[in-house]
Amino acid sequence: MRVKVFAGFLVMMLLITPVSASHVCAEENEEAVIPAAEEQYIPEGGEVCTGAAEDCIPEETLEQTLPPSVIYRTHVQTYGWENTWSADGAMSGTQGQSKRLEAIEIKVQSDLDLGIRYRTHVQTYGWENAWSADGGLSGTQGQAKRLEAIRIELTGADASRYDVWYCVHAQHFGWLNWAKNGEQAGTAGYAYRLEGIKIRILPRDSAAPANEGSSTAAFYSRSEGPDINPGLSGIVYNTHVQTYGWQNWVSGGAVSGTSGQSKRLEGLHVRLQEQDAGGSVEYCTHVQGIGWQDWVRDGALAGTTGQSRRLEAVRIRLTGEMADRYDVWYRTHCQNFGWMGWAVNGEESGTQGYSYRMEAIEIRLLPKGSGAPGSTDNSFRTATVRELYPQACSVLDQIGWNLRAAFDWSVMTYVYTPGDASLGSRYFADLGFRRHYGDCYVMAACLSEMAKALGYDAHCVFGAVKSNSRPGMNEIHGWVEINIDGGLYVFDPSFQGHGGNGYKIRYGDKGTWVYVDYARVN
Repeated sequence: MRVKVFAGFLVMMLLITPVSASHVCAEENEEAVIPAAEEQYIPEGGEVCTGAAEDCIPEETLEQTLPPSVIYRTHVQTYGWENTWSADGAMSGTQGQSKRLEAIEIKVQSDLDLGIRYRTHVQTYGWENAWSADGGLSGTQGQAKRLEAIRIELTGADASRYDVWYCVHAQHFGWLNWAKNGEQAGTAGYAYRLEGIKIRILPRDSAAPANEGSSTAAFYSRSEGPDINPGLSGIVYNTHVQTYGWQNWVSGGAVSGTSGQSKRLEGLHVRLQEQDAGGSVEYCTHVQGIGWQDWVRDGALAGTTGQSRRLEAVRIRLTGEMADRYDVWYRTHCQNFGWMGWAVNGEESGTQGYSYRMEAIEIRLLPKGSGAPGSTDNSFRTATVRELYPQACSVLDQIGWNLRAAFDWSVMTYVYTPGDASLGSRYFADLGFRRHYGDCYVMAACLSEMAKALGYDAHCVFGAVKSNSRPGMNEIHGWVEINIDGGLYVFDPSFQGHGGNGYKIRYGDKGTWVYVDYARVN
């Protein structure tokens, strides 16, 4: 525990999900909701039935009459979440009101082994990194971000028996053509909002539903930034640079980005221009705080814009006949390393683990097997444990490379250390490794780094514990969480120093401190 004491407050946990929705829904519930169209079922030769279809169809024929049903609802600008779900080709959203869709939830209703997953292209963020599934939220709430495109796929053992079809109403385009089974529907690069969507599930290889509009395509894309110079050909590319934004397109191995200015690359477009064979160029980037993103292709955005996230590494590859006839070579200029060696055909170029920025890139398209344009040495560098945690490794070299030795070393002579949690665990670890004394923040930070160097999934945690000597009060505290064999354990050197057992305990164990109001800081 740290010497400074603060009053503990009783925090009531409101059971709401998600947190961001608490503000949005409170406002939107006062607005008008979008009414759902009533549906009627007319049995062959019978009278109109105004109930649900499953109530009108004889029970013995229900299973063979009704295919799997898909239901969905959208979060609409001004209105919020629709009050009722749309189903099986009915429109969700609006038309003629210029209201953006901001999020969507989709479910399959069926006794079959059939699920559904979906991803959206969101204003500012681009394609979401992870799929949402079976009613989960895709998009955003409370951020006023428009959906621009969507992909939907069926999952489960029976997915091969059906196609999922979907079409969207896009700003300025109107209704686009139908897409199916994971294809993109909507727009990218136009900054146009989605306004409505229709979804259907049909037996595999059924004909597409009737086109709702005049568009022949389901998806339209154009690159952000400057137009491509008509004189460029081959493989062309441009980058989004810190401070400067999108750079002009270049080709033929020319530099895109900067060097000597300490400016990070944040986004990348690559495409083939005037190609002489079929195929595409695909690429993905390793992004600060995100890691490796999914592959994109043919001029789509890799990386981010508007988030101040650095690119750290890249992969580029060709597909189709282009991959048979050409090699794509590329190299990156990285912080503290300069120009890396050349990588080829999907290999990694750049760095990982150092938190170093990419500053520039060169890309070349060469005939298959013609060899590298230059040295291929050090095309990609991954930080080693000793590079990441040099002080922790130095201590482990002395005391032995095991967790118990690291824990015992971290039980230090207690001396209060000025500074709060905002300084981060690395600050307190540096003090501890140099002085080998300090308070609970210092002990926890040192143990966290040594555990990471040993290969554990370890995290320094700053929070508080309930005071034994001052009822109703909490005392600021720091400790470590480590995941071992699927279990979460607490390691608390300071508690050990107070005469308790702080090694590999669990929250709530009898005789331990009561941990409250905490969060991981690394």
